[in-house]
Amino acid sequence: MKNDYSVQQTKEFAIRDQVLYDDSPNYHSKLEPKWVESWIVVGVLYNRTYKIADHVGVRTQPINGDHLKLFQKRKESQVIVKTV
Repeated sequence: MKNDYSVQQTKEFAIRDQVLYDDSPNYHSKLEPKWVESWIVVGVLYNRTYKIADHVGVRTQPINGDHLKLFQKRKESQVIVKTV
């Protein structure tokens, strides 16, 4: 039975990595965003737990790596307008 469930592979994050935080325990609506962005890893603890901070301050509770994913900034798309 143990083989029937997939094991979550968590990535390890380094200090100063910009991450997205999965806010699913507070996720109440389908239309609200699940991932809260602009968090920065400020501390690496044991068992893949991390201290994260935003522009307000450091979060008091450590966060498991299963609730984080690396933030990848979108490339700016260039709009080309041709005039005739």
